Amino acid sequence: MANQPQKVDVKSVVFKNFTNEEFVCSWDGVPYRFPAGKEMYVEDWKADHFAKHLVDRVMHKAGMITTNMVERNALLSQALPDGVTLNEDEAYDLNAREEVVEKTAEIKLGTKAKKASKVVVEEEFAELKTKVKK
Repeated sequence: MANQPQKVDVKSVVFKNFTNEEFVCSWDGVPYRFPAGKEMYVEDWKADHFAKHLVDRVMHKAGMITTNMVERNALLSQALPDGVTLNEDEAYDLNAREEVVEKTAEIKLGTKAKKASKVVVEEEFAELKTKVKK
């Protein structure tokens, strides 16, 4: 019993892409996509990583010095808004539910688009067909 690993509580926090552009950032080789304005619960260390890179991008585009902590902290507070902290299971459940809602909406839009489209069948070489007179 002396050498059993300690259970570490994983804390999930909100990361928000506060910009008007999609933000893509990788963690351990896996890309995470955040549409403009998207909020998502992620592990606290991932949220810090994503926030750092988002703030760097915003500051570079604006021509700011990335070590200016006054401006940096203001942007970080937008990327990591204060809010409810969830444990790992709660965050996973919440994110899974959001994905289901998003996929359901995509499917409904796709179904409507299919119903609205008109299928036109064209026959290849139709002009070569002629009526034969007897």
